[in-house]
Amino acid sequence: MPSAAENQKALLYECLLAEQSWDRVGIVSLRTPDATHQLLPPTMGWPRLNNDGLKERFAPLAPVFVGFFKIEPLNIVHDFENHKAIVWCMNTADTTTHVGCFEIETIWQSQFTNDGTKVKQISEFVDSTYLTEWLGKLEAGLDKNGEKLA
Repeated sequence: MPSAAENQKALLYECLLAEQSWDRVGIVSLRTPDATHQLLPPTMGWPRLNNDGLKERFAPLAPVFVGFFKIEPLNIVHDFENHKAIVWCMNTADTTTHVGCFEIETIWQSQFTNDGTKVKQISEFVDSTYLTEWLGKLEAGLDKNGEKLA
C-alpha cells in the first residue's frame, strides 16, 4: 500500500493533468466534497469556490482552452508532514480566439487529506493584471492589441 507521501505526489500529478485538460468533472473528482478553490490576490474579487462553483465559473472558458492548454511545473515543493504542496507553473495556450496566446505564471498551494488521496483546498496566485486584461479582451471581442474586432 502506498504511503501518504506517495499518494500526495501521485495526486498532485493527476491534478495538473486534469487542470491541463480543463475537465471540470475530472478536476472535482480529485477533491473532497467540501473542497474549496480561491483565486488570489483578493483584489481580483473572485469568491472562494466550492466544487459546484468551480465547475460553473470555469465552464465558459473550457471551449477556449480545451486541447490548447499546457501546464509546465517549474518548481514543486512538498510538505508531507503538513499534507501540503506548492507548485510554481507556467500556463500557456495558443488559443484559436481573437485574443491569441495566453501565457501566465501561477503558484498553487494545495492542502491534501491526511492520506494524500484527495485535495481539500487550493489557493491559486495569479498575475491579476494580466488575467483581468486577457479575460476582458476575450469578453469584449478585442484583439490581442486591445483593438475592437470589426
